[in-house]
Amino acid sequence: MQRWIGWIVAGIGTVVLVLVGLWMAQPDHAAEGGAATRPFVVPVTLATLERGDLRPQVSLRGPVRAGRRAKLGFDTSGIISELVVVEADIVEGDATLARLHRGDEEHELASAEAAFALAQRQHDLLLAGERDEEKRRLYAVLEATRAEAELARLEVERGAKLLEDRILSQSDQDRRMTASNAAEQRRAAAKEEYEQALAGARSEDLAIAAARVDEARARVSSAKHLLGKTELVAPWTGSIVQRFVSVGDYVSAGDPVFELVDLENLEVHIEVPARFAPRLGSHSDARLRIDGESGFAINKPIAATIAAADESARSFRAIVRLNATDDGGRHLKPGMFVRAEVDLGTVEDALLVASDCVLANENGTYVVRAVAAEGGEGGLAAEFVPVRVLAQAEGRSAIASESVDLAAGDRIVLTGGDNAFPGATLVAHERPEAAE
Repeated sequence: MQRWIGWIVAGIGTVVLVLVGLWMAQPDHAAEGGAATRPFVVPVTLATLERGDLRPQVSLRGPVRAGRRAKLGFDTSGIISELVVVEADIVEGDATLARLHRGDEEHELASAEAAFALAQRQHDLLLAGERDEEKRRLYAVLEATRAEAELARLEVERGAKLLEDRILSQSDQDRRMTASNAAEQRRAAAKEEYEQALAGARSEDLAIAAARVDEARARVSSAKHLLGKTELVAPWTGSIVQRFVSVGDYVSAGDPVFELVDLENLEVHIEVPARFAPRLGSHSDARLRIDGESGFAINKPIAATIAAADESARSFRAIVRLNATDDGGRHLKPGMFVRAEVDLGTVEDALLVASDCVLANENGTYVVRAVAAEGGEGGLAAEFVPVRVLAQAEGRSAIASESVDLAAGDRIVLTGGDNAFPGATLVAHERPEAAE
């Protein structure tokens, strides 16, 4: 019995569905009075397409890095004798950070300085020449030899006359001549010695002495250089962030002793997705912010962009360089992340429309333009226009169409476009103030 009741109910439902379908298939006529029903329409609000410039921005993130960061070590090996600074200290450039034991280096420097002093004195002695007292003594010797030579010459002349008169023998005359020649030689030697004292040292001797001075000076410079290697100095102003050794440790050349970070010259490395990279350049500006610090902001131009993408993240890097005056309050620290509102460059003389007007489907992005409906009478119809979005900023989009000529003043559907289809009749309402 219950089965028959079920079949009866099913049959009645089938009959009702068929009757409803037949009724809906009837043409649209008025039930009474013969008046036609209104066709299907889409209520929409419209926006006006404008022409102008758009300056888009994108919010990105990136880490803060120190522009200079180095692990410092000695240029020579030795035992640590003193650590002048500790971690977290702020040090100035050229400040001493640590020292090695340097007994051998100090002895070498003392020896080199003594050798230099000796060479310098010897050079000065040659340069000064003979003393005035020595010159006067040599002049007196010269005068004495002149007198001796003159006396010997006179003895030879008198001997010649005595030889003619046969008063003097030839042998005595020969002895007088020999004595005269010896006296003349002594006079010539005394004259040469005196003239040498007046002229001073020879140029060759002075050149040799000067070369010895230069050699000794170079040895002093080398000893000072080796002594300087026993001190570790800061190459720039920064903060000590890590210490690797203690006093008494033996270190080899190049072993790290301290790590120094430059806190004044910082860099922000902004991670830029590939879709924004083509429009990013040195002309772009970045506004740096810190989460939780509403009053902090730094405006700086992008200093450089890395042309190659990171192979793992497939993103590019833009670098903003900061100096001490940019962040006077020292808010930024190496290792922290900041937000960067990056200017992607101005799109000039483009067609602008509210971003809500731009729709998307499986075929791409498009806008719905309201055009005059066929048949006139002031009606509007929907026209689907495929577009390419050039940029977006502050709720507006710069668009361009490759297939349809869009122009400033065209009416674009702002709301209701999701319900439209090509050729659909549009009923425009006033655009709400919020959309403006």
